[in-house]
Amino acid sequence: MSTHLQKLIDILFDCDRKGVAGNLIISTQLNVVSLYLEDGFLVNSSLKGPGQTFLDFLLSTGRITKQGLEQSMTVAKEENIAPWVALLRTGLMNEDILTQARYQLAAQRLTLFIGTDFIDVGFERLEHSGTPGHSGAQRAVLLMLEFLRIAHASGRIESFKVPPYAVVRPTDRLKTYIESLRSIIPGRLPLPMVGGETYESLRAKYGPATDVLGILLLTGMLKTEIEEIAAAGKTDVRIERLGRLIRNLVLLNARQ
Repeated sequence: MSTHLQKLIDILFDCDRKGVAGNLIISTQLNVVSLYLEDGFLVNSSLKGPGQTFLDFLLSTGRITKQGLEQSMTVAKEENIAPWVALLRTGLMNEDILTQARYQLAAQRLTLFIGTDFIDVGFERLEHSGTPGHSGAQRAVLLMLEFLRIAHASGRIESFKVPPYAVVRPTDRLKTYIESLRSIIPGRLPLPMVGGETYESLRAKYGPATDVLGILLLTGMLKTEIEEIAAAGKTDVRIERLGRLIRNLVLLNARQ
């Protein structure tokens, strides 16, 4: 798994809190998408480079007709205003329909860009608008969890090779997302007890279901004692390095 995808996962979970607002910026070789989030919800988006524009999206989803689009473009040019403002002024669309369309397009763009080989990702913190909730908007974290489930099931993301004796423990984050996980990941979740359990005991208890442990480790809902040891040493541990740390520990134990 790429460093950029891990960074994106970390950003989305960090932003999934009330009062947090800003632009999530994802860059590829061809374009850059900016996704505005508030309280973890995808509120708006913009795109630089090739791709579907907001007006194209309105047309493709049947919210406006081709004739309506042409009319709004004419009004926008004559009055030197944005096309979406022209849609409101001409009565071709109301604010609620526009808002819901922005929500839907932002979610669509995040889903699309997650699956690309993007080359950079970052977050620009902004002042919160004060809007109390965004009915109809999607939580970015839930879209990421669904992507990880599909990617894991298809083999795009490999399961971690955890030593049988490695202790796996739940984190506070797991408490927040446990219900979401149950709705997204089918079957019984291989969750360790609060004090932790070895991978060997989890495997004996849950069988093949333990394969989804990789998703829970990626998202920081579970941690291993190896991560704890590294963190205690103030090492900047990334998930993509976890396999190497495990292998080194196995080799060390084999020599003893």
